[in-house]
Amino acid sequence: TAHAKVMDALGADVPFEMEALENLDYNQIPREAIEAAAQWRKSYISDYLKYIKFFDTLDDAALDATIFPAAIIKGPIMVKERQSVVKRRMIGGIPAEQLDPSIPPFMVVNEPVEKYVFETVPFWDYYVDVNAKNTKKSIGEIHYKRLLPQEFRDLKDNPGYDADQMALAIASIDSLKSSMPESDNDKTHQQLGEKFNGFEAIKDNKIGVCEYWGLVSAKALRDYGAQVPENIGDDEDVEGCVVTCTSGREFVIKAQYNFYGYRPFMVFGVKKIPNSVYKNSIA
Repeated sequence: TAHAKVMDALGADVPFEMEALENLDYNQIPREAIEAAAQWRKSYISDYLKYIKFFDTLDDAALDATIFPAAIIKGPIMVKERQSVVKRRMIGGIPAEQLDPSIPPFMVVNEPVEKYVFETVPFWDYYVDVNAKNTKKSIGEIHYKRLLPQEFRDLKDNPGYDADQMALAIASIDSLKSSMPESDNDKTHQQLGEKFNGFEAIKDNKIGVCEYWGLVSAKALRDYGAQVPENIGDDEDVEGCVVTCTSGREFVIKAQYNFYGYRPFMVFGVKKIPNSVYKNSIA
């Protein structure tokens, strides 16, 4: 019931208006045209949120917030998703059917399409500084996830990922899958049964990925290959994003300086405890 009431209150449209700023010089553009442009922008954002199914994500998060102590939405994140696109078959710049009528004129190809998306983060996959009173004052936030091998390989198409480091990580993981104990008398897998995670903590071929957003030393980011502004000293802490592959040896597969300083986690759903200064929330 709480979930249904929350969704009814949110509605299914952008919950704000857009207006032209008064203190800008619009070079004699008619006021009506400016207001129309602002309304077009609102319509564009609304259509885009529907395109990326943001309201479905919000629906999931609202349900989480009514069951768990909190819900986490992560975004906006730029990703590249492969989508099927129908294209005309060309041979040397000439439509194929003109050269040979037996050749099908169209073909289906998978092309990467850039999107800015939002996703819900499971409550148990999110970690934050337990000494912080709120997420804005935490030293960093972590999203830990376990990906299928193909999902992990697809990461290299996304901005910022180091293809060379990912290739090394994949090679390392493939070599670990076949690793066996040194002694034939090792009965660990028999003793643990279903709880056995493999001799290198690999049980179901899923690959652990730890994504950290928060304070990182500028020197560490530079060592990982990230571009940090020259006016920042090596001994300074800056906002950054570091992603590591945690299966087998750890590989830093992404390191970026966070120019905006914004961590893409939105946490909500704090529940007050009656007659107490404490609250139920993440940390």
